[in-house]
Amino acid sequence: GIDGVKAFTQFESAMAEVRTLLPDITDADFKKFSDQIRETSKIFGTDLMGNVDAFYQLLSKQVPPENAITFLHDASKLAVVGVGETTEAVDALATVINAYGLDASKANEISKIMFGTIGAGSTTLKEYAPQIGRIANLAASLGIGFEEVSAQIVSMTSKMGGNTPLVMTQLGALYRELGKETSQAAKI
Repeated sequence: GIDGVKAFTQFESAMAEVRTLLPDITDADFKKFSDQIRETSKIFGTDLMGNVDAFYQLLSKQVPPENAITFLHDASKLAVVGVGETTEAVDALATVINAYGLDASKANEISKIMFGTIGAGSTTLKEYAPQIGRIANLAASLGIGFEEVSAQIVSMTSKMGGNTPLVMTQLGALYRELGKETSQAAKI
């Protein structure tokens, strides 16, 4: 009925926005993306419009089109198990991948580390995703691996009752201090 027509119209409108990020794509390849986004929603039980938004977001964050559907699958899995939205998962994954200069094909590996962090620590994807950007670039610039950062987050959120923003603030302060010491030592 009317709801179905409205949903179809919303989907088509949102996909038209996605198309603006793929100016050289053929109609056949674009239809394949549309079908794969729909299929992703069915496979993972995620919101279709949320997946379209997440797809737009990941392309905006420079995930290459050839890695886009796999990246969306990895983000969808992380969203489901991390009790969050696919857009939050895309944001967290892309932030870490970009901070560490990794290839987008590493999304599965990073999402597994994130899931372990969320599962073992006292946090959720909703709390974790907007905070990870505060420390990922600092940690990467200091040569602190993402697995080590994740272990620190688990330890600290467990000890601090799951106060993810406070944990990220404290880690950020620690990393900034380490950065100062490193640059001061280099001057000597």
